[in-house]
Amino acid sequence: MSKMSRLLQGAGLGATLMYFFDPILGRRRRALVRGKLDHLTHLVEEGSQATADDFGNRVDGVLAQVGELFSTEPEDDVVLTERVRAQIGRLSCHPGAIFVTANNGQMTLTGPILRDEVGRVVHGVSRVRGVRGVVNQLQVHDTPGDVPGLQGECHPASEARSILESSWPPTARFAAIAGGGLLAFYSLTRRGPIGTLLAILSGAPAIRGISNVDLRRLFGIGEAPVAFEEHKIIDVPGPMDEVYDILAHPENFPRFMGHVDSVTAIGPDRYCWTVKGPAGIPISFETVVTRDQPNKLIAWHTVPNTLIPQVGRVLLQPTPAGTRVDVLISYQPPAGELGKLVAQFTGVSPKQALNDDMVRFKSLLMNGKTTAHGETVTLRTIDELDRQASASTVPRQG
Repeated sequence: MSKMSRLLQGAGLGATLMYFFDPILGRRRRALVRGKLDHLTHLVEEGSQATADDFGNRVDGVLAQVGELFSTEPEDDVVLTERVRAQIGRLSCHPGAIFVTANNGQMTLTGPILRDEVGRVVHGVSRVRGVRGVVNQLQVHDTPGDVPGLQGECHPASEARSILESSWPPTARFAAIAGGGLLAFYSLTRRGPIGTLLAILSGAPAIRGISNVDLRRLFGIGEAPVAFEEHKIIDVPGPMDEVYDILAHPENFPRFMGHVDSVTAIGPDRYCWTVKGPAGIPISFETVVTRDQPNKLIAWHTVPNTLIPQVGRVLLQPTPAGTRVDVLISYQPPAGELGKLVAQFTGVSPKQALNDDMVRFKSLLMNGKTTAHGETVTLRTIDELDRQASASTVPRQG
């Protein structure tokens, strides 16, 4: 091992120890890690049980199908009718208009149907397990016209989704994770293009199995960008005008919001934010206030070409004990679901950040003080700064 490698490893170990054993924040950071490990342990236990149950059910299903292949007894007509009705529901725009009767495996179909669905429905019913024949007595119509059973919006018949797009069952997820893990381990023993290719091939199914999200949503590929929402409702003490006065001055947010480093007013209703990103890397963006109804509503969105587009609003409502603060934020992380997973893995969870900041905000109003960035701020200090900002700011447009 070279001297530079040992130096980098020592620096990394020292930084890690300083992070977790910081005299002010170290205890909280260690508690958060323990909480995440406990949560991960519960997820693994629940996933293992779900996988075992799913695998057992699938084995029972396969054995039952094999047994039916060698059985000479006809299928129960009641069970067979339900199977056929379920199949028709996937093939017809108006499945409720089709009546199904069974007689020793012979299925009779009656009722109105559109002409372009007849072949698909009859063929699909004939392929249902246990069906021995199909009697077509359907009333064919070129258009819905005034036929009662064919009214209403007609949705295209659903098609079986690709294995890459559908939600995977526990057994498939376990196979993808295990297979991807083994392939990744093998790729570590290879070098060059082959090792790189194996690493890529192993990563895709493993990530797909862990996230259980289709690949287009996972990587943010598609016509519409992937958007995620974080919603938080919290009741705080104090009248609405007092709560509004604090929220209407984002410049003071860094004083009681742990994930916000700075907010600077750069114009009427326009602010430049710097927040903590993945691995503590700061991310800057600009927002514009789009609606401002005193003591009631504040809405905003980011400017175009922002790395993480965002739209949000804060709604204030009176309660017997104070004010209800309803926060809704919609954002679009880079690379879709994968970007969100990476951010969470590196310690940046928008949901957790919002929850923590709202708890600090409640503490500020309830106790008159709170702590952020290792410093204590009082409500009196915030009020004084708000009054100074209001005296030097041009009134907003409502």
